[in-house]
Amino acid sequence: AQLEEGGFIPSTGYFVSRGLSDAVMRLSRDSGLGAKVYAEKIPFEGNSFALGKELDIDPISAAMNGGEDCRLLYTIPISSFDKFRTNFQTFDIIGHLALSEAGKVLVTPDGLEHPLSSQGWPE
Repeated sequence: AQLEEGGFIPSTGYFVSRGLSDAVMRLSRDSGLGAKVYAEKIPFEGNSFALGKELDIDPISAAMNGGEDCRLLYTIPISSFDKFRTNFQTFDIIGHLALSEAGKVLVTPDGLEHPLSSQGWPE
């Protein structure tokens, strides 16, 4: 309802239930487009990032491949980006769609692109 009241109708929406990689890969498959997710933009609740590091668990890998995140992944038209970013500051913008040739990648803070893969969850 909040999106509709703001004049936004998401192009697509995916429930992140089997990790962010899986949701991005389904989005890419269904849209025929590539996707770039920026590691430093992935949200972490509370101290989960620090706790993962303390337990010697890569928090980015856990976010990309973990499940039961209870999050939704939406896409909006790029023409709406500036208005969306201004009006919906509680939403996390983690990446963008790209030409299919770009593939489905996780972009590290130093600019390296790593192809996404799903951890073998069945469709």
